[in-house]
Amino acid sequence: MGIKAGNRRRLELARSVLQREAEGILAVRDGLGEAFCQVVEMILRCKGAVAVCGVGKAGLIGRKIAATLASTGTRSMWLDPVDAMHGDLGMLCKEDVALLVSNSGQTGELLLVAQALKGLAVKTIAMTSDCQTPLAQVCDLVLPLGRHLEADPLNLAPTTSTAVMLALGDALAITLAAEKGFTREDYAQLHPAGALGMRLKKVKECMRTGQRAVFVGPQTPIIDALHRVTQARCGICLVVDGDRRLLGVFTDGDLRRCLESRVDVMTTCIGACMTSPCKSIDQDALVEDAVKIMRASRINALAVVNGQMQAVGILDIQDVA
Repeated sequence: MGIKAGNRRRLELARSVLQREAEGILAVRDGLGEAFCQVVEMILRCKGAVAVCGVGKAGLIGRKIAATLASTGTRSMWLDPVDAMHGDLGMLCKEDVALLVSNSGQTGELLLVAQALKGLAVKTIAMTSDCQTPLAQVCDLVLPLGRHLEADPLNLAPTTSTAVMLALGDALAITLAAEKGFTREDYAQLHPAGALGMRLKKVKECMRTGQRAVFVGPQTPIIDALHRVTQARCGICLVVDGDRRLLGVFTDGDLRRCLESRVDVMTTCIGACMTSPCKSIDQDALVEDAVKIMRASRINALAVVNGQMQAVGILDIQDVA
């Protein structure tokens, strides 16, 4: 079924918006030069924090820049321009750097903040359209955005300009993170909650141990192992030797195969029906790697081992995905 005429017009407009914003980002990419590197060096030398400040839509972008800096290893804060002029400047000291965001570079509140920061000997960076704006003239360094047509038909709504601000802020944050040697482990420490934080944790932080994990010897009758699995409320039993080295696993799939083959679960030892060799993962591996293994293998749990291949726990996909 074809697209309706009215919808075609809507799609054309939407695509033109995306095209113009993409062109703006590519233009600032091509224009990056020494000014960007000077800003990076100033922030790397900074012994304090980066205070990001802006008004209106630029302020919203500034909040996101501050958050991205903080989450990628650069100490930062959001500074409200109005509150700054009513006491919040006291949060800053001469060891800090201020990033002032304004496309026009003419925002009155931001110019007042820039002048006040000079009095506090705080280094300032203007993220603005070019070096000729009033804001650029009063700041120590300029991070130029370039001048772009906005994406709306009236050329009024902040669209291309804010897209460029956001992209340039991301470029700055990621460059700083790379310069500092920011690692996946660092990122995990700063994102301990949510799905992202879970993925970057080590398996040993999330695995089931103690009464929530079942370890049995190969001579254990299947029925006894099933009783223990039921009590632990897990779907897997780890079969280990006398030194607790992993020999195999017994899962609900193994049980189904036993029943289909009319195996006597009352008397048969679990070692005769276990899956061996089996999938396992080191306790120091990342959870995201464990999840990849489980999904690729279409299994719901993994045996967790240490460096000596001793079983230490169980990772259940329900706990981490």
